[in-house]
Parts: sequence; structure tokens; C-alpha cells
Amino acid sequence: MQHRHLVSSLLLLSLTSLATACLDSDDKGTEDDPFGDLDVAKDDSFQQPTHHGELAYGVPATSALARTARFHAWEFDVLLPGQTPVALALAPAVASGPTVDTVLYLYKQQPSGRWGSYIARNDDANGSLWSYLSRSLDAGRYRIIVKGYTERTYGKFGVKLSCDRYACSQPVATCAFGDTFAGIDRQRFAFGTDERLTSAAGLDATTRAQIVRAMNASSHTDVTTAEQAFARADGGEIRRLELRDWFAVRVYLAYEYGAGDNSYGAIFDERDLEPAAEIHDGDIAACTVPPATCIFGGHDDLAAQPDLAVLRETTFDPGTDTTAMIRSQILAAAQLHVPELTTMTAVFERVTDHEVRRVDVVHTPTRREFNVYTFILGDHRYGAAFWKDTTTFAVEIHDSVHERCDAF
Repeated sequence: MQHRHLVSSLLLLSLTSLATACLDSDDKGTEDDPFGDLDVAKDDSFQQPTHHGELAYGVPATSALARTARFHAWEFDVLLPGQTPVALALAPAVASGPTVDTVLYLYKQQPSGRWGSYIARNDDANGSLWSYLSRSLDAGRYRIIVKGYTERTYGKFGVKLSCDRYACSQPVATCAFGDTFAGIDRQRFAFGTDERLTSAAGLDATTRAQIVRAMNASSHTDVTTAEQAFARADGGEIRRLELRDWFAVRVYLAYEYGAGDNSYGAIFDERDLEPAAEIHDGDIAACTVPPATCIFGGHDDLAAQPDLAVLRETTFDPGTDTTAMIRSQILAAAQLHVPELTTMTAVFERVTDHEVRRVDVVHTPTRREFNVYTFILGDHRYGAAFWKDTTTFAVEIHDSVHERCDAF
């Protein structure tokens, strides 16, 4: 899609609540004006950048600023309504690679299909020449453009999109489940309960819905009930296999069945109704899950994660004066484990020693911040981590073990 930029009404936005330290622009001279040449037919311009297609979340993309390729563009979708935390980080293309003085622009596509003026821009962030943006974005189509600070800024770079699981562009470039259902990586996934289901009797609503959706992955697109699904499956049998992703700290359920002696089905996050991938004649298809590693690791030990740094620690008790956001986060974390706790008073009465601990951490490579709340129930630690100053879960904490990670 051709890009026409409106020169007027350009606004430099403050992009993040993180304490980013920008370098003094006087030390670098003046940035070359990317909008000075409005010849939209000219190759390699801000209006006609090198377009690299989709930017899949969690999968770094690389390119290089060169004399004939000074502008680079990628696009991605935010799929969920509301405010989705999104981070875009520029970094060396390879470990220990040279620093490149990049500038990053972010656009949102308008209803007309045009991009209009950029909605965010960043030059230097976090004390380096690399660019970084952190924003909460509504559903829509977005584009980034990467350029050098001057026309003579050359070099390789990497760009990574980090956002809430399933919130950004899909399908992904590489699937965590691999290419075939039979070939799922046993080093990444632990195989749990493996059972053969032969009837819909006694199944809960989520399982029934997942079975119907899995049956729709084959030619049986007219199936609307779990009873119909069992009637259509070869031999009246559907296999359900639990898959635990040790790296991403998530649990999936695979439903596989025979359809004309061929293997079909779908793989779901354990609580979701839309599949993370489908099984077509034994092959993995329509995958939305890239290989990813949870930044919190598998257990509630923040000190064991080299990329996490503790910013501050706080302990709350019934007499602590808190903000509305803190109260909302505490209630959300408590209700994960004890749903009937609907007031702060009830929470503090229930937790051991009437205390809730908060630890604020930063993921140092991307400068994303999180609020981690934990408390003791009986003799075990529970809680949750949230994206900073939101009630969006980054990871759940169950008996000191992390589950359902959404931060990679």
C-alpha cells in the first residue's frame, strides 16, 4: 500500500511511562528531515519505504540501513478491543552487534485505508542510540517505519514486537508446535494426561465447545454440538492430550480424531475457545503461537531471572493507604485463586499475616515494567504479575509456580 504522509500537524508524543534517558541531540547534530522529499513515486523514501510485510509478535525481524535502503516498514494488527500493551524495540541484528542510530515511527491505519500522520516517534531510548516505543493500542492495523538518524546512518538492526498473547498479528512466522502433530517437540512440551473420550456425557461447557471447534477443523464444518462431534469422529473416539510448554509457561489441550482415516483436530490454550493451531491431515495449520520464553521463568523466583531487575518492594496491610489501581490489582490477583473475595477487607482477612507483597520489576532488554503481587494462603504462595499500572495479567502464580504467561 502506498504511503502518503501529511506534513502538517506532526506531534512528538511522550511514548512511555518508563524513565527513558535520551541522548542530547546537540551531540549528534540535526536529524535529517524524512519529509523533505514528497515525491511519492521515488523509491527508497519515507513515502516509499522497503516493505517487509507482517511483523509477527515475539519473532525478531532483521534488516539493514543502506545507501539504497534507508527506510524500512513493517505492519501488524492489534486484534483485541481495549488497550493492549505493545512494545517495539530496536536492537542489534546479532548478539554484540554494532549500535545503529535508529529512529522509529508508528502509524495507525485510518478508515480510509491511509496512514496519515504518525501517532508516536522515538529516537534514542534508555541511554542508547536504539529506538524503543511502549504504548497501549486499540484494535486496528499499524505500521512502523525505521530510518537512520541521518542519510549516512547505515548498519544492520533487529526489531521485535512484544505484546499480549494472541493480541497481535497472526499467523506467526514459526509455530511452537512444529510442522506435524506427531512431531511436537518433546524438549519444549511435556505430555500430560492422554485420554480417549467416547462420549459428551459429563463434559463441561468449555470442553464441549473446544470439541465442536476441533471437529470444524475438518470437513465436518456443520457440527454444532459435542454429541454430533463424537458421532462423526472415526470410531466415535476423540483423543485429548495435555501439552505443557515449559518455555512459554502455558498449558494446551489437543483434541485429535480420525476423519476418513486421516488425523484432524485442534490445539487450544486450556481455557480458550478458539484454537491456537489446527491439525489438518496430521499437519499443524493456522498456528497463532510462536516459540516463546516467559520472561518470568517457571517459578516465583524473580532473582533467578537475569533479565529482570527489581525496582522497588512494598508490603500492604489493612491500614495501608493505596490507590484505586493498586486496590484493583490486589483484588484481581486474589480473585484468581479465591473468586469470592470481592473486597479489600475480605482479602486481608483471608491471606496469611494479613499482608500482600508487591514487587515492581523491569525487563531490562525491552524496558517493560510489571507489578508483581503475592500473598500466602495456608502455607503456599499465590498471586499474579500485571503489566505496569494495569489489570492485564502478565503471569499467574499458583503455589509458587508460574502459569498462563503473557509476557515474552
